[in-house]
Amino acid sequence: LGSYVLSSGFYDAYYVQAQKVRRVITDDFNKAFESCDIIASPTLPGKPLLRGEGLKDPMAMVLSDLYTVSLNLAGLP
Repeated sequence: LGSYVLSSGFYDAYYVQAQKVRRVITDDFNKAFESCDIIASPTLPGKPLLRGEGLKDPMAMVLSDLYTVSLNLAGLP
């Protein structure tokens, strides 16, 4: 998938646009950190999954990372 997105025909359509979105997210977090030092938020949309439960419901595994995506895109711990 990475090679496809970075190929000459799709570089501007996907990669450049994704980098613009990433910059907007990073700028929003930087703006928020001008008025505070910490942003506390949940990391899971519900209870943690029990051992082996993610194998039964793969979508639950994907959704369990929902609240951490923006932090990862902004390069925050």
